[in-house]
Amino acid sequence: MSVNLENSKKTNKSKPLKEKTLGEEGQQESLPLLILPNMVLFPEATMVLTSQNNSNLNDLSAVMKKPIRFGVVTGLGQKSPKSLSQLKKGLSLVGTEGVISSIARLQNGEMGAIIKGERRFEIKGFQKTEAGFSVKPMYRDDDNYTQTVNFSGNVKALKDLTLKMVKLNPSITPETAALLGGAEDPSLLGHLVSPYLSISLEEKLSLLTNFSLKSRTKLLIKFVSRELELLQISNKIQKNLQNDLQDKLRKNFLQEQLIAIKKELGDDEEGDEIEELQKEIDALPMPDDVKVAAEKELDRLDLMSPGSPEYMVSWSYLTCLTELPWGPVTTKKSQLSLEKTKKTLDSEHYGLDKVKERVVEYIAVLKHKGKHSGQILLLSGAPGVGKTSLGKSIAKSLGLPFAKISLGGVKDESEIRGHRRTYIGSMPGKIITALKEVQSTKAVVLLDEIDKVGGDHHGDLSSALLEVLDPEQNKKFVDHYLSVPYDLSDILFVATANNPYDISAPLLDRMELVEIPGYAEQEKIKIALKYAIPQIRKELKLNAKQFSLSEPMIRLIIRNYTKEVGVRQLKRQLTAIARKIVTSLVAKSTKVDQLSLENLFKYLGPPKYMEEPFGDNLPVGVGIGLAYTTHGGDILYVEARKVKSLGEKGKVILTGSLGKVMQESAQTCLSYLIAHADSINLEREDVEKSDIHLHFPDGATPKDGPSAGCIIFSTLVSLFLSKPIPSSLVMTGEITLRGDVLPVGGIHEKVIAAHRYGKKQVVLPYTNWFDLHGLPKEVTSEVEFYPVKNMEEVLLVAGLIEKKKKVKPKKYSKRSMEGRFKNFSEWSTIHI
Repeated sequence: MSVNLENSKKTNKSKPLKEKTLGEEGQQESLPLLILPNMVLFPEATMVLTSQNNSNLNDLSAVMKKPIRFGVVTGLGQKSPKSLSQLKKGLSLVGTEGVISSIARLQNGEMGAIIKGERRFEIKGFQKTEAGFSVKPMYRDDDNYTQTVNFSGNVKALKDLTLKMVKLNPSITPETAALLGGAEDPSLLGHLVSPYLSISLEEKLSLLTNFSLKSRTKLLIKFVSRELELLQISNKIQKNLQNDLQDKLRKNFLQEQLIAIKKELGDDEEGDEIEELQKEIDALPMPDDVKVAAEKELDRLDLMSPGSPEYMVSWSYLTCLTELPWGPVTTKKSQLSLEKTKKTLDSEHYGLDKVKERVVEYIAVLKHKGKHSGQILLLSGAPGVGKTSLGKSIAKSLGLPFAKISLGGVKDESEIRGHRRTYIGSMPGKIITALKEVQSTKAVVLLDEIDKVGGDHHGDLSSALLEVLDPEQNKKFVDHYLSVPYDLSDILFVATANNPYDISAPLLDRMELVEIPGYAEQEKIKIALKYAIPQIRKELKLNAKQFSLSEPMIRLIIRNYTKEVGVRQLKRQLTAIARKIVTSLVAKSTKVDQLSLENLFKYLGPPKYMEEPFGDNLPVGVGIGLAYTTHGGDILYVEARKVKSLGEKGKVILTGSLGKVMQESAQTCLSYLIAHADSINLEREDVEKSDIHLHFPDGATPKDGPSAGCIIFSTLVSLFLSKPIPSSLVMTGEITLRGDVLPVGGIHEKVIAAHRYGKKQVVLPYTNWFDLHGLPKEVTSEVEFYPVKNMEEVLLVAGLIEKKKKVKPKKYSKRSMEGRFKNFSEWSTIHI
């Protein structure tokens, strides 16, 4: 402990104080004040005081003829007060009379003084002198108490605890231990043990200022018990650490002995294993920098003990390097056949002409250049349209190994870049692991559900994929686990996504988007007959006689038991039928019912999806729009009702879990309706003073987007004119406040949805005509299309207004598409 004795030498230049000259009631005239900042001096305890100011102690030692007494008081945060008011703010009101008997120079060059506590006192006043401050003490002994059995028991308990603590505390010298062991007076015992307790300043002051021996003894029992518990825990931890260290030293010693014995016996397996690794590294066509890193790690491994944790980490790393495929893989041009590629794709997938065409183009470029172009394909489409299986077919048609990496829900960047070897259980990332499995640097790697990757405090996975998918960077991709560059430039990456616009813009820009549209009903029937049913027969070992379905039966399943743009649910229902047939065969049923339209209910249960709620005729104020979801296209009902408003102006109520964009679209339709009420033969006042409720059924499903503008406006006009919209008519398109119809997305999926629900007339924006390209013939031949430019044309098609001008339906054909291209300037002008 160190204390600044700046004021002490000034005090003692005056006449030395008398020894314990007591006045009335145990009061001495005054004592020079010595403040101990945040420290407590107990009676019978000693403390070493030091000062960096040598002259103070030198001057004090020069005038010391005999021991000097001080009033030692704890200062609560202050060191050198300059006035009495400052002095009184931060001082304890109970102090200890201390005696400095000598001053000497310490080894570090500072002056040191030993002060010993004698008696406690209460401060009855302060005095400022030329030398500093002094206090008027009133000495206090412990309050009178009655010796009881309980008190005697507490004293004995305190002494027993103190003796136990002394044995465990290494800072207590043998002399002090003997003094504590021989203390019979409970007050003396408490004063002697208090300095050795690890207690707070407040707890120390609670002992010093407590003049009730009984109460103080109870406090000491509490503090000594706590100190004893801490010492026991500390000693236990130290003992365990020492035992662990001894065990490790013993194991290392035994391992070194074992190695030496093996060498003497000529049974050095470790050396053989390292030699095997060396041979594998030499034989592999690794790049020079990788080979240097591997040999350096091998040298480290040779110096390690097999029992050390680092040995296994290094061994696993070198094993991973030797198991990876290294060196370029050349593909002969003669092996690449466009006809073979087309045949492979056609044998496993029905339709998808655009996707197949893109794969054939890739083969053609590869055959022409002899080198991979580095383009990454992004297959986008609803679940069940065949994105993953198409990736496998691409690999098969190219004659390359296939690896799939599922990215759905992955957030940790280390899943791609790998974990650093400093971590326990570290491993390479998914890319390196996949290549190790396929054992080829030239493979098709499918990044499944790339639109569902995320990021958190572990890093951004999208940013990690940027390096992997960039042809300029992936030539030297560095996995954190490998810590050496690895060439990914020969890998054909194919990604899949349900919604490509959920992918970050920089990552999406790295890939070529290839949209896989949904299947029309007739396409699903052909897929079931040509692919799904034969596959199920093969899996469940059934023949054609046991398991066959006609086209009408498959159509019934599609319409009443599935609701999708893909064929996943359809295959699931077909498999359910096949399982029941197998169950009947295994049970040795005498008769297995032949599948028919009549008994389909027996196999699949009641229909899950029924006919439309309004039937063939729509009521007034109801319209059917087209919607696009991540699961493909669907129809969207709009219902409108009106009541006379009780206020000056009507209000609009929108229900059906609508998003902000769709709500704004409804407001736009109403504003346009009010502005053009006269031209539609409506009373403007009737529209303005009506409360209008627009509802979009299936209220639990969130809906958003601008493409419902046409159908919302048409439904409102139907409501106010009391004219129904034809039930066979569906429409899509965004409208403006001027009544223009703007293009929207998802036309392909929306038209297929219209055809699936038996809708024969589709209203779409004029500029979306080219989006009909690629639709199946069975759809375009059965659906009439009405490309419109403004809302007047929409109302004419819906039969809500009558004019001499008529909007004629158009049949889509390749010839009509080419004609449109010739007159490109006509349709490309949008009036806004």
